[in-house]
Amino acid sequence: MKIATIIVTFYPTEDIVKLVLLLQRDTHVILVDNSEESVEAINKIKRDFEKNVMVIENKKNIGLAAAQNLGVQLGLEEKYDFFLFLDDDSMVDDNYVLDLRASFENYKISHLAEKIGIFASNFYDVNLKRETNFGVLDGKSYQTKTFWQSDEEYLKVSFVVSSGTFIPAETFLKVGLFRAAFFIDHIDTDYCLRVLKAGLSIIVTRRPYLSHTVGRRREYKILGMSFKPTFNSARRKYYVARNGIQLVQEYGAEFPGFVKIFYKKFIHDLVGILFFEDQKWAKLRATFRGIRDGRRTDGGNE
Repeated sequence: MKIATIIVTFYPTEDIVKLVLLLQRDTHVILVDNSEESVEAINKIKRDFEKNVMVIENKKNIGLAAAQNLGVQLGLEEKYDFFLFLDDDSMVDDNYVLDLRASFENYKISHLAEKIGIFASNFYDVNLKRETNFGVLDGKSYQTKTFWQSDEEYLKVSFVVSSGTFIPAETFLKVGLFRAAFFIDHIDTDYCLRVLKAGLSIIVTRRPYLSHTVGRRREYKILGMSFKPTFNSARRKYYVARNGIQLVQEYGAEFPGFVKIFYKKFIHDLVGILFFEDQKWAKLRATFRGIRDGRRTDGGNE
């Protein structure tokens, strides 16, 4: 099993060097850098790692999806069997790749007939200090599943974040590449919906898991209700709204439960902006521009 790990970076810290050092023992690392200027951590990787590491420097921010696609296309040309995706701030254990591979193989032994589109890690949210929840579409609604409320080793879910996903090459050949026009947000949501539409499964394993952050989330409570604002920039708010509205329009009829998930999170994000985040008006304006552009057939333009 040939595995390529794809990491997209944007002005990464020195932590990326530690991550690459760990991964290059058990996988081929394709690092795609979107930084517009030279970064010492990237230069260090180019100097110190000659085996199992390739660095692609775009010298501009072409977006997360387009950068990931560069790595996938290269990996497909080199006949890699699986692609592991990690964010540049994700933290993994020493044997993460080998453990993830073993977990996938164990699952396949007892599910030979199942066609897996995405296999993913459980992850610990560093900001919220707990394991994450996973959304599961259920007819016209949805539910959430968590490992800390279950004794299962694997969960079949509908959505996973990009970091920690282990995707067979066959998935890309069947479903296609990531949606470059989305630039940064809802790229993983779009891909999960496409995988489900293709009749493939999305499976999450309890172990191994990685430590990861989603935005700069913190938890607040109002009248007993929990809110977890992301504190993303106004630019990110634009893409969250625009891309999400496009997905609702495209997939809402087939996956009505997704519509409920999206609007619940959308309202949650608006409350977060109004009550907890800074630069409120800039973020609200960006959000409503995103709604406007998401409704346009051409997708709009930031």
